[in-house]
Amino acid sequence: MNFIRTVATLAFLTTTAFAQIDDKAFLEQFEKTFEAGGNVSAKDFVPDWQMRGARHTVRPLAYNVGLNNTYFVDTASGVLEITGTPALFARIREIYALDYLRGLSKTEEFGKALGKSVESKIESVGGAVRDPVGTIKNVPKGASRFSAASARDSRAAKAPRKPAGRSRASPV
Repeated sequence: MNFIRTVATLAFLTTTAFAQIDDKAFLEQFEKTFEAGGNVSAKDFVPDWQMRGARHTVRPLAYNVGLNNTYFVDTASGVLEITGTPALFARIREIYALDYLRGLSKTEEFGKALGKSVESKIESVGGAVRDPVGTIKNVPKGASRFSAASARDSRAAKAPRKPAGRSRASPV
């Protein structure tokens, strides 16, 4: 019994070894048809109007490996390495969105919005100081509105949803 098991194992290992040799020769021959990775022109993949902007510059060469291009973008914060053309377009939009947000916090509009927010808080506190009894009387009304809204939301969350598609009333 051990002899048969040993012969079977030896046959299996020999077959596996020959299969790997055959695969290696096939892959070496097939590998010659593959394109080698290397530098490609970024302008072949990126429109001219996105190659350069006020806050970024896409370097003229990208590195390609298979289906992935890796782009190099010069920005005020340094060089970014971005893999994938869609990711490049998204990152360019993000650069300008961040610039807009940084500028927004320094503008007059930000100051006005902050002032209005503080003003409304002061008015709320002022109303409580001017009419404390009325404020206390209105607390149950506000609480009941809050609890009614919470109950409505929880019922809506628990309710079974109807499947999308035709309703029963629609003609067939």
